Amino acid sequence: MAPAVTAFQPDFLFYLAGADVLAGDQLGRLALTPAGVRDRDNRVLLWAARAGLPTTLVMAGGYHRDPQTLIDVRLGTLDAALAAFGPVDRHKVTAPAAPG
Repeated sequence: MAPAVTAFQPDFLFYLAGADVLAGDQLGRLALTPAGVRDRDNRVLLWAARAGLPTTLVMAGGYHRDPQTLIDVRLGTLDAALAAFGPVDRHKVTAPAAPG
């Protein structure tokens, strides 16, 4: 990632994984291929995992005329997250402590 992000040393990452960057999207003006979106996701998520950052991943955007293309890209984002962070053991996930 950019040196500015590394210098900032964030405590967490909120990743808004938009799919409106796909070529053929009705509203987006970028033209990434599905492989390009996957590369973006891999770069962001691997960086976050290596940095040990708690990450919230939110799917956003996506107005492609072909629903299957959009579904495939979204599944690719989830695959990238699993590859970066590994499967979650739901028995080890704990609720945040109550304030105060």
